[in-house]
Amino acid sequence: MDPAQSQQSPALSQQPLGMQPASVPHVPAMPNGATPQAVQPLARSQPTSVPQIPNGVALKMTQPAPAQAPPMTFTRIDNTPATTQSGPPSSVLDVLLQENHVSQAQYDDVMLEHVHTGKPVEEIIEEKKLVSQTEYVKAKAKFYGVPYIALLETGSSPEALTQVPEGLARRYAMVPFLIDKENRTLSVAMKNPLDLGAIDFVEKKTNLRMLTYYATGEDIEEAI
Repeated sequence: MDPAQSQQSPALSQQPLGMQPASVPHVPAMPNGATPQAVQPLARSQPTSVPQIPNGVALKMTQPAPAQAPPMTFTRIDNTPATTQSGPPSSVLDVLLQENHVSQAQYDDVMLEHVHTGKPVEEIIEEKKLVSQTEYVKAKAKFYGVPYIALLETGSSPEALTQVPEGLARRYAMVPFLIDKENRTLSVAMKNPLDLGAIDFVEKKTNLRMLTYYATGEDIEEAI
């Protein structure tokens, strides 16, 4: 045996059985005259440039357009609600205000009491007697879309009066003043022409279609 072969490295001779030495990565041989190229690192993306703000210039943030705010309500200094009426009336009180039968202060007082007590607006108007009965009934007629009649000035047809017995007329506060036999209608002045029960009862009793009108309670009582 060659003496050189018999003198192995102690580290190699002492390796345990079954263990292989760590493999060394294979490096391909370079052709004669070739120069290995250095590996270039990956280029990094350049940060986005930020424009320079001149000294003394303040930045202004752009805010999204705000949502449309609901209409604001205002309160007068004396803590009563200030009201400006426009458009069609929403109550009999609105009609009285639009026709200058009540002042803005009176309007506000009625509305304030209505909110605090829960009483109907029309009941408060009657209790306070803010306007005459004629002005009040005319305002109701305009608001509810029922015609108004000045009963004492118009008069009543005797034949029409016989269509409704006096007891029934007093019970429902109504006065028939005109009958149209051709069209089978009976024109009736009522304190409350919105009383559908009374209208239905009289129509069945007389077999006539009623045409209702607003009239003051004073005129109806006097006409009966």
